[in-house]
Amino acid sequence: MHFFHNLTKEQIFIQIFEFCRAVIAGLVLMGVNSSFLGMLYENGINPKSMSLIPIATAPYSLKFLISPYIKNLICVKNFSLTKLVRLAQVAILILFSTLGYNIHSMFWATLNIFLLTLSISVYDIIATHIKLINFHSNQFGMVTALSTVGFRIGMLVGGGGLAYLAYYFGWHVAFIVSACILVGLNMILTPKFINICEPVTSEQQSISSTKQLLFLIKDFIFSAGAIGIIILILSVKIPDVSLHTTKQVFLLYKNFDKIEIANISQIPGVFAMILGGLIGGVFTYKYSIARCMKISLLSFGTSCGLFLYLNYTNLSLWFTGLILTVASLSCGFLNVAFRTFVDKYSQKDVNKNVLLISLGSLFKLIFGSTSLLIANNNQWALLYALCVLSTVPGLIICYRSKWLKALN
Repeated sequence: MHFFHNLTKEQIFIQIFEFCRAVIAGLVLMGVNSSFLGMLYENGINPKSMSLIPIATAPYSLKFLISPYIKNLICVKNFSLTKLVRLAQVAILILFSTLGYNIHSMFWATLNIFLLTLSISVYDIIATHIKLINFHSNQFGMVTALSTVGFRIGMLVGGGGLAYLAYYFGWHVAFIVSACILVGLNMILTPKFINICEPVTSEQQSISSTKQLLFLIKDFIFSAGAIGIIILILSVKIPDVSLHTTKQVFLLYKNFDKIEIANISQIPGVFAMILGGLIGGVFTYKYSIARCMKISLLSFGTSCGLFLYLNYTNLSLWFTGLILTVASLSCGFLNVAFRTFVDKYSQKDVNKNVLLISLGSLFKLIFGSTSLLIANNNQWALLYALCVLSTVPGLIICYRSKWLKALN
């Protein structure tokens, strides 16, 4: 592809690093939110005792709070970027490997997960900084698309892969082996980074990281496009999280069994998501981000409409699977388009970039819970109608917003 032909040798090594880093992020998040909870349940821990585990993952949704401190460490204190990457890798390796031993103490389990998600948050911030500095604006989409592939592979390992290893060797071995192989591979393939930052004036150096954080929030709130950006994020996250949080419950409601759901949703869905992400990468490389956001919101809104149709009909297993695959394909496209929009809007400012991603994560937490409440009452038509309607404000922003059209 033309994209790879234009990469320098250093950019290729960084792309490999970004891909492996995304695999680790997928492994950690799925390992904590799925496999670890399954391990606790198998060992007789009741769900009420597990209630603190999701709260312990809060650092990943609030990572914008630590972003100015990480950037200050790299750009002002001149702490070695390579050493910081190594420290994050070692922390993730140790903390993920020891998850299998945290069975009977919820205090240590919660502390472990808090430190683990904090470490992966720091790693994400560093990787975002490296990406924004080393790639051109028109390359962000393809870098994000390939990272999406890595993230989905990590999720496969963190979910099904860990369960498979645990079945034969136990949870202790499963967590240790997966961490050693994937994090170890990432450590081997990590290039030596040079500290690259935008010029920092003496006045900027004198501003503390805490003040930078406050200025970051203040500047965003009072910026001209703040309302439009929040609307755009909501238009992406409401249908995305609502559809995927309730999908399995909806299929069970439609009387499909677990094996059928796996055959038509889980396995094809991952590959469709990867393919959609790669398509999104190609589109964002060739076309304007405003155009890509329009297409992705239209396609995902249509997918939500297909779910609304599915609620009123009893389609065969394969037609239902086709609708689910289309939804996953459009979701992969939408996620890459949105992440590319954030990369372009932030203009190489890692703090602004992480702030917008964190907003998206917070909205996911809120609307994930809300969609489950609606689903609990079997109000599926209402849920999917809201998903369709929620894409409309984002489309209006795409068509009318001058600042979005100006991004390149």
